[in-house]
Amino acid sequence: MNGRPNIPPIAPLLLIGLAVLAIKALFFSEAEKKPETTPAAPERKPAPIPPNSAGNGFIPPYSAGKISAPLSGAVPADSAPAMPKIPVALPPIIPAAEIQPEIPLPTRKKFIARADMAKIFNGGTQGLTRMSAVFALKALGFGKTAAYAALSPDGRFSAWLQCAPDGIITWKN
Repeated sequence: MNGRPNIPPIAPLLLIGLAVLAIKALFFSEAEKKPETTPAAPERKPAPIPPNSAGNGFIPPYSAGKISAPLSGAVPADSAPAMPKIPVALPPIIPAAEIQPEIPLPTRKKFIARADMAKIFNGGTQGLTRMSAVFALKALGFGKTAAYAALSPDGRFSAWLQCAPDGIITWKN
């Protein structure tokens, strides 16, 4: 015999369960779970309307949209002078087809071709850094992401690109 008591494998699970129940009973007792009731709000009644017998123009605070007497010194809307009409010259309406932007936006080409790559490298006679090659492709109307993808060492033109350790990229025909 090895000296260890033979404990069934379910016993530790039972002990953990009992510990959880004891903690729950300590911290979350049923006495604390009283249903909360809110006191009923007292019924509100509108303030009494004071009589307007003095003729002083007093408007009661709650009159349900009815005014019993006009304000003293108030001019009825019928006798108010009309505002003079001033003619205003409107600018002429220009059709949208006649409006042209002052600065034409560069058109973006869809795909970088092999001829475009040869053009920025002058047919292989000029070496460029990656940043200057991207700038040259952007000047031709291509996007920055497309330019970096075309110049990557494992991109579409990797068979014609030669990357030197100093960062200069040259074009091979």
